[in-house]
Amino acid sequence: MESKVSKDTLDKLRKVRVVDVSDALDSLGIVDSRTMDPGIKALWRPVKVVGIAKTIKLLPRIQPIEYGSFEDYLMKTQVGYVFEKESDRGVQEWDNPLDAYLRQGTEEELEGTVLVYDAGGLPSGFWGSEISLRAKEKGVVGTVIDGGCRDTHEIKLEKYPVFYRHIVPGHGGVRQFLASVDIEIQCGEITVRSGDIITGDENGVVVVPQQIAEEVANRALRVLDQDIKWRRLYYKKLGLKPDYTVEPD
Repeated sequence: MESKVSKDTLDKLRKVRVVDVSDALDSLGIVDSRTMDPGIKALWRPVKVVGIAKTIKLLPRIQPIEYGSFEDYLMKTQVGYVFEKESDRGVQEWDNPLDAYLRQGTEEELEGTVLVYDAGGLPSGFWGSEISLRAKEKGVVGTVIDGGCRDTHEIKLEKYPVFYRHIVPGHGGVRQFLASVDIEIQCGEITVRSGDIITGDENGVVVVPQQIAEEVANRALRVLDQDIKWRRLYYKKLGLKPDYTVEPD
């Protein structure tokens, strides 16, 4: 689903904090129903993500994958080995169901998006360091996972924003498969649709329906402005040296 949110609205949301977005929703009578539960948290901090949701549904495998040999296992699960044996062509045709959506989408389709996965909260490490790099290459700005993440040290070094429920070592492709894309899903105990706006930072993740995104952005800017003015007064009273949070660009 294509988002109808303007670039101007997205730029406004990039200027504010997630708490400001939450307050703006409160002011519209939308309390907590668009905030993911606290179990969905940032992998590294400080972090800030604003982008258009692209939804993916994963389901657990009932039957384990069978491998004819160790080389067969490598070809089915390790993209580096696929590249070594088959070059770029092999990687593009790689039969890993968890990132089929990422491989099929073009840079134009994925630029500025946040991939939002409903993995049923299962502790399966389907998001890792290699797929983070390929997401970056496609212009994806972040990933939200109601499920597991691995390769966490490498992802932090890559500075790719991930919000996750579990950190686990197990390979996701062995344990789950891609069921659907661009459908209504549940992530962090709330409903997310492709085209919604995802805002995330170290305070959590808030999802803004595209129909009210412009109003939410305008109200969030006013909330932030009031916060800056009030805290700036206290900085002066307390003799604190001003920082970027009270003297923004």
